[in-house]
Amino acid sequence: MNTLTVTLKQHTPLIHFQHDQEGATLRASEVKPKLDRFILTKLGNGDYGKGKTEAKKSGLTIGGQETALDYKMKFIVNEAPEIFYNNEVQKDRQGNAQTVIRKDGRIIKKLKPYPLFFANLNTNIDNPLEYKCFSMLHKPFEMKLQSFNKDLLDQIEKQTINLGQFFQYTNFGTRQSKGFGSFYIEENDKLHEDIEDLKYRFSVDVRSESKKWLDLFTAIDLFYKSLRSGINICWGDKFYMKPAIFQYAKDRNYDWDKKLIKDFFFNNNSPKQQNDFLFKDLLGLSSEESWMSYGTNISKEHSTSDIKRFQSPIIIKPILRDGYFDVFVDANPNAKELFEKYCGQVFNIIRSKNPEEKLKLKTFPNFDINDFLEFALLKNDIGRLTTGINHEKFLELTNIYNEIKKEHE
Repeated sequence: MNTLTVTLKQHTPLIHFQHDQEGATLRASEVKPKLDRFILTKLGNGDYGKGKTEAKKSGLTIGGQETALDYKMKFIVNEAPEIFYNNEVQKDRQGNAQTVIRKDGRIIKKLKPYPLFFANLNTNIDNPLEYKCFSMLHKPFEMKLQSFNKDLLDQIEKQTINLGQFFQYTNFGTRQSKGFGSFYIEENDKLHEDIEDLKYRFSVDVRSESKKWLDLFTAIDLFYKSLRSGINICWGDKFYMKPAIFQYAKDRNYDWDKKLIKDFFFNNNSPKQQNDFLFKDLLGLSSEESWMSYGTNISKEHSTSDIKRFQSPIIIKPILRDGYFDVFVDANPNAKELFEKYCGQVFNIIRSKNPEEKLKLKTFPNFDINDFLEFALLKNDIGRLTTGINHEKFLELTNIYNEIKKEHE
């Protein structure tokens, strides 16, 4: 059997639902289907469907299947992954753990939120079946691809199929689009290449080892909010900033969808409909939002219930180098296919206080994620989105955006 060995390096933690079990790291059951799809798309010169036909015709698939390529994958790891909690327990002034009562009546410890990952907040941190920990390997490890089909492995090894490109655009585990589960080919491996395909980059200083992950994901969280949801700090040193997607819609003479929703439910002002669209949800569907100042929740349901979620069309790839993370940003390579299914779809918008009253809006039908990223990261003046230009968070964002723009001058 022919074998290709590639050395990998983990750069950010996996959020692992089975952290209490042995081998809580990358698994072939997640990686191989993604790599198969990448290879098939390459074989079809960018067309996944053509790639499936070509692979089946060339005998590259298992038993004549369309999508499972004829090789085996396994990982050789020589260390136990570090498993660690990501949430701190909230404490009172005496240092005692605070508690909350869940809907099921159970009393659990109250947890502080963690940037970009909120699924643990309603879980019992002492129950490994509920609480999801971070999993991290610190040493390089091997990925072995084995096949009787030498031609397939040769294409990967000779860079006809660019394995480095696969790992540039692919993270793993939960919240992978936000930079968790980042792995890349180790620098000394013959298949390693510098990351040049991802268009945008900024850096995060993580020389404070004890706060490394919190510093990284706090910066990514701030950056992503500046694109999609905006920032609203309503306690302490207050700060409000609209998102870049708001300005993108406004510069094209469209109303912001949050304003449309507010006018319909709270100002008795029905939108024009034919020229009103959802924009924010193009960067990831918010199926339910808490509108705390109005004492209600706003939910969105696809008109035919075919779309339950929509993954972020943006990939964020952190790579650790000498006390700094290079955070690479670009459009998801499958974005065109995603938007073909998602753009122009009708959603029913409902408020919890009166679920019978519904606002119908379509997602913007002609959205180009590459055009948006170029606008947001290179052309837009983020000072237009806030009056708090002296706030600490705005200054942090200014540094991020200036660094991105500098590389494109």
